[in-house]
Amino acid sequence: MTPRSSRWLLALCLLFPSLARTGDVKGDLGAGGQPVAPVGQNALQKVNPIPTVGGGLDVPLNPQVGVDAAQTAAVGEIPPLAPLLRPEASGPAIQNPRAAAGELDPASVLKNGQAALIPEASHQAVEPYFVGALARLGVPQDLAEKLAVYQESRHPGNQDNVYHGLGHSQDVPAVVSAIIENQPNGALTDRQAVMLILAAVLHDIDPQRKPETPARVSATLDYLETDPQSAALLAEFNRRYGISRAQVQALIKATDFNPDPAGQKKIQEDFEARVQSSFPDKDRAWALEWGRKLSFADKSATYLGSVEAGDRQVRNLANEIRHGIEAATGKPTTNPTDESMLRGSKNFLKVLKDSPDYAILPAALQQNFEKVYAHFERLADPSTPIPAENTQARGPPQAADAAIRRLSLEDSSSDRDLAALKTAGYAVLAPGALMSADAEQRVLEIVERDWMRDGEPIFNQLPFNDRSQPVWGQRMAGVREQLDPVIDALTTRLNLVLKGEDIEVRDVQLRLATPAKPEKQGMHVDLGGYITATYAIRGRGTVLYRKSDASGREAPTHSWAIITNSEREAATGVLGTVHDTPITDQPRVLIIVRFSRRGQEIPEDVLNHVRTAGRLRAQGVMNRLAQRGQKPAPAPKPGLIGALKKIFGE
Repeated sequence: MTPRSSRWLLALCLLFPSLARTGDVKGDLGAGGQPVAPVGQNALQKVNPIPTVGGGLDVPLNPQVGVDAAQTAAVGEIPPLAPLLRPEASGPAIQNPRAAAGELDPASVLKNGQAALIPEASHQAVEPYFVGALARLGVPQDLAEKLAVYQESRHPGNQDNVYHGLGHSQDVPAVVSAIIENQPNGALTDRQAVMLILAAVLHDIDPQRKPETPARVSATLDYLETDPQSAALLAEFNRRYGISRAQVQALIKATDFNPDPAGQKKIQEDFEARVQSSFPDKDRAWALEWGRKLSFADKSATYLGSVEAGDRQVRNLANEIRHGIEAATGKPTTNPTDESMLRGSKNFLKVLKDSPDYAILPAALQQNFEKVYAHFERLADPSTPIPAENTQARGPPQAADAAIRRLSLEDSSSDRDLAALKTAGYAVLAPGALMSADAEQRVLEIVERDWMRDGEPIFNQLPFNDRSQPVWGQRMAGVREQLDPVIDALTTRLNLVLKGEDIEVRDVQLRLATPAKPEKQGMHVDLGGYITATYAIRGRGTVLYRKSDASGREAPTHSWAIITNSEREAATGVLGTVHDTPITDQPRVLIIVRFSRRGQEIPEDVLNHVRTAGRLRAQGVMNRLAQRGQKPAPAPKPGLIGALKKIFGE
């Protein structure tokens, strides 16, 4: 240690007494079991930090918790412990409850991460729902956003006058996502879910059609084969998930429609032939069933938002058909009229309502459909006057997409997602759930004003809990004012879902994280504490890894990622969550809430056993990813002096 370093350390210890107590500095155990300081973190915190441990394979601590035998054999077994405090928590997965709500206001506000810290307009920009849905299934957020940009640029014409426009192309994958999220746990694999959402996103890609004419499935299938950007995008999904272009095309074919029975019979035969040639034997029945459900989502999506949106879209469909006839014949036409389409829509909706697939819609969307159906049922009576056209522009996001995003913010949807903590050990909420958009905006403004200099953070970690700290106690008061109600709401939901676990907030901090490079990655399981929740206000969220196949899923920006720590693993048998930091060239602004369990006492030997198991579990994930060439082994992390030098210079 240089004399200058010694002086810096002495001054910091006098200014921040917590630094003189070694137990107050968070540390990791690396692959060799030696304490090292975390990446991108300094020692300036007055909290009771949770140490973390690197490495690990799936080692059973409870006979009821599954273990991957191949992973355990790779590093040698650790003897399993007897059931601990709550073995029943690792029982079978529960059924996802169906959220119930009335008709949902399409005017919702949702954000996406941007390069600038506080880009006012883009911070409040609305992303299609499928972006967050794909990210929660493990699709990298940048790939999901790339898919959305691709979709947005391939819908010609005035989007306010068409049925098969960008709005419809966002509505359909939103409906498919909502259907998937309300299926029983385990009903679909992640690969199947990603494939269905991908097909829904692409099902009306027909940029070469004449503006204001219907999308053509045959043209979509051809375009996906001949367009280089389409081929590159599908190749990326194939590389990551083994989803072939032919499989996506087969599912898209299921959405084709012909009112003539003979024509529809030919479409069905073509769909079945494509499934036969593109799916293996074991997946063909699934593809036939879910192709039919995808078709139902396509036909029903227009009628799952507000009554006004449904009415407007039927008028747009009439406009599309007229333009389609004109394009085919070269002659303008006034048929079908808006009135004839509005009066006849009840018959089409009755077919949808009587379909066995109607039951797969979440309850709140069924309620919306019933209201829209009642509207068209009234219009079917010739004596009912046709209302004046709703002239309000229906630009994206469209009705069903907005309704589903609003539905995902309901407490019932958050509770459904939090229920994964009972079995998987972690949960990722929908973007914006259990968070105030206004609070996020104000926190970013405070960060920019008080904690950033020339685009770089002054401190990496800003704790909430001790207002006496001379540097940040008063300045953090504004942040606490915004976020304390949010954290109280999160705590309430966790205790409602995890009945009997009785958790409370242990400490909270705002973390301003510098960009993470590949060599700075370090997977670990949090050693101390019970549960940790992180929320990325800006930048990408925490990356979580599943024990069974080491697949990673990145929490979307503006989403809570809640993970199990070692104390909860010891108490319930639910495995601690292997996780790490996303590789990113952008700084990140994170809220980190760490919880403890009231009155919990776990023997030290039990905790040591759990921590060792967590280390092995994380090491196993790193090994498997290194074998796939996906991620290098982490480099040694800097110690305390290295972190101080990084902050204050030599």
